[in-house]
Amino acid sequence: MPTTILVPIDVTTDRDLDQALTQACKIAQPDLPNLCLLYVVPDVPEGYVAPDIRSSAFERFRYEAFERLTAIAAIEAEGRSCEIIVREGSPANTILRVAEEIDADLIVMASHNPTYINYIMGSVAGKVVRFAQCSVLVVRSKQSRATTPA
Repeated sequence: MPTTILVPIDVTTDRDLDQALTQACKIAQPDLPNLCLLYVVPDVPEGYVAPDIRSSAFERFRYEAFERLTAIAAIEAEGRSCEIIVREGSPANTILRVAEEIDADLIVMASHNPTYINYIMGSVAGKVVRFAQCSVLVVRSKQSRATTPA
């Protein structure tokens, strides 16, 4: 059984990402507070936004994401204690870096139906699966499973 589970959650989307946390709770050991919820604020390249606006916007996003993850944990984590982490950067790279920092045994993350751009650029889940140093469970939503490629 894994002792540390990382659950990256994108709090900005409308899709039901809590399914990843539900799966992580089923896997997690009941007597260990071993769930870590992560949101990555996507990095905006230097020069696209004035530095003072960029830092104040990040602080606002960080606060809002922390509050949202805390609310998700309170509702979905079945009373378990969860560590909440909010970082800035490339989502896939940051997920991989945090997984190493916390010595994660498992990453449980949601994915969606890939779009055309995902086939060219690759999805966050795809990058995490390819480069993670631990096991990765990708949870598909019911809507994602309903659509199959032709």
